[in-house]
Amino acid sequence: MKRFLILFFAAFALTQCSTEPEVVPVSPEEDMKTSATLYADQFLTINVTTRISDFGEPPLPVYFFLSGTPGEVKVNWGDGSTSREVIGPDRTRIEHDYDEEKSYTIQISGDIKAITSFGTTSYSYYDVNSVHFGGLVNLQSIEMNFLQSPDVINLSRNRELRYISLMGMYGTKDLLLPSTNKINYLRITGATGLPTAVIDRVIARVYDSVLKSPRTGLINVSADGFWEDEPSVVFLGPPSSWSINKLRTLQNKYQWTVTPKIQ
Repeated sequence: MKRFLILFFAAFALTQCSTEPEVVPVSPEEDMKTSATLYADQFLTINVTTRISDFGEPPLPVYFFLSGTPGEVKVNWGDGSTSREVIGPDRTRIEHDYDEEKSYTIQISGDIKAITSFGTTSYSYYDVNSVHFGGLVNLQSIEMNFLQSPDVINLSRNRELRYISLMGMYGTKDLLLPSTNKINYLRITGATGLPTAVIDRVIARVYDSVLKSPRTGLINVSADGFWEDEPSVVFLGPPSSWSINKLRTLQNKYQWTVTPKIQ
């Protein structure tokens, strides 16, 4: 009897250890920097901090790229200046020069539901402290590259997303993706602060979506390579063994390009 109990509890312990840990979802309401509890959904709200250039004097430029279906937006730059911009299928560069090195809250209103693409690349000209994407219900593409970036990038409400590029995001510690999504291109590369738990959640969001709606695509979650053709062997996170198996399934069964490549 004693031997039977020992074998029973040993088998039970092995069963428990082989159970995949739950990927705990994060509620948008818990993300206090970008949630609708702080910013109304009729605005695309961006908080930036301008930086003195290498030349040591103003102007201090801040710029974004928007595209989408035809529409018009009003931009309040947070320093008393406003502008009106027409958006359409071609990328429109929206730019403003500031006179001081300080933080500004930019609010973009109007036809924000027409916006399907958002992009910014600062190269240290300014920091992006937070962005509220909640009102961009038709957002399909986002590119935020090479900048001091928000602690949290909250895309949990952007269910039309297909293309995500986040390269060299120095400062981001969490990324929230929608549970229902159409993502077929996801690139998160470089020195970010994304831990294993976040990388696991990101991979799970893509994996679960592909199981429900099979499609090919690309996922790059490497710490040591920025571009698709660069060799890479170091994962961000790194992912857990469970997530590695999910990446292997994406690569081998659904013909996804996975970087670093899964052996």
